[in-house]
Amino acid sequence: MDKKVELKKLLRHSGYIFFWLSTSFSMAASNIIQYVLSLYVLEKTGSATLFATMLSIIVLPRIFFTPIAGVQGDRMRRLKMMKIIMFLSTLCLLCFSIGVTIYGTLPVALIYVLVTLLEMIEVFYQAAESAIVPEIVPKDLLSEAVSLAKLDDGIVFVAAPAIGTVVYKWFSIQGGLWITAFFFCISFFLNYGIQTPYYKTPEKKEQRSFLTDFTAGLHIIKDHPFLSRFIFISPIMTFFFSSVFSVVVTYLFLVSFPIGEEWYGLYRSVTASMVIVVPFFVVPLVKKVETSKLVINSALIVSIALFFIAVLTKYVFMVGASTYVFFIIAITVLDCITIAVMMPVHISVATLYHNTIPDAYRSRVLSVSRMLTMIAVPLGNMFFGLLTDLFPPYINIAIAGAAIMGCWFLYKQAFKNLKLDNA
Repeated sequence: MDKKVELKKLLRHSGYIFFWLSTSFSMAASNIIQYVLSLYVLEKTGSATLFATMLSIIVLPRIFFTPIAGVQGDRMRRLKMMKIIMFLSTLCLLCFSIGVTIYGTLPVALIYVLVTLLEMIEVFYQAAESAIVPEIVPKDLLSEAVSLAKLDDGIVFVAAPAIGTVVYKWFSIQGGLWITAFFFCISFFLNYGIQTPYYKTPEKKEQRSFLTDFTAGLHIIKDHPFLSRFIFISPIMTFFFSSVFSVVVTYLFLVSFPIGEEWYGLYRSVTASMVIVVPFFVVPLVKKVETSKLVINSALIVSIALFFIAVLTKYVFMVGASTYVFFIIAITVLDCITIAVMMPVHISVATLYHNTIPDAYRSRVLSVSRMLTMIAVPLGNMFFGLLTDLFPPYINIAIAGAAIMGCWFLYKQAFKNLKLDNA
């Protein structure tokens, strides 16, 4: 079927549109309030450390509660779970909004409590939300549904910090709490428009312990020829791919080459916009090319791009300020290329997950995948932070390129003679 026809069919699917809008409002609310609270802490304490802590505290509750949420997402009707979680989110924000309105302030200790509560709630919401798409749309629309969901993620990722800054500047902490509570409330009511015609009533089983159910999900991963290979190599790729850009490239712009925050902001804006643009164009590629080929080729391209960036960085160190503009343009183009080749992989893998993981285990398996990725990101940031203090940036970028080349080899071995399709 033609791409435009399929997209139109998806956009006429009222159940999916309600789902897309609901997750958009909930994700926007979560990201905006986190940024508003971080700005409030920075203004009240003047501590960059506390500010950074507010932005990174989400990792702990996500790691601890993701396995529990995955099991619960398979035990409970996912749509019901989403409604309950959105109600709790709204209630939580309303309580804090009323408290700040009455007392006029919010102690830093209570901010940490609020952020932790919201992240715990969001972990359970994501366990249901990430696995429910096959219950809403038919299989032939899964690629489009996942691609549109990635577009949603990209818009929130790019827009949330800017919206959070505007909300805090105009409405302060009190207004920020009320606005995000309203967003959560909208998401809660939108959940009632979601229809799940492809939901399969699970067979009645005797209630088992959390550990038994979680272990059953691990067995699904171990016994599956695709999952057993991919799900443990992917975090290694994330460890090096994500962190080298977030730590080493940032250090290049702001410390090694005194280019200025304006140029760095322009670079971030251009690369972030790729997350919004790419999903529009990659669905035909995802449908035509096997997941294994996308994964293997993307690792090779990213590795080569990183080696080019390393060589380019070494060249700029040697030549000096006269090459800064060339450096900015080149590194922006290369970063955009890496994002462009990774986006089809994410969509293809997500589609394949939905198609191949048994419905009764989907939340658990996806939760394990998310947990490993969440662990990989902060560890990668710490690793490259230490390397940046020890070695020149171009050495660290070359190390990342070599590691991803190693992932390319692991992917080739993992997918050798393994036939996968996205149907």
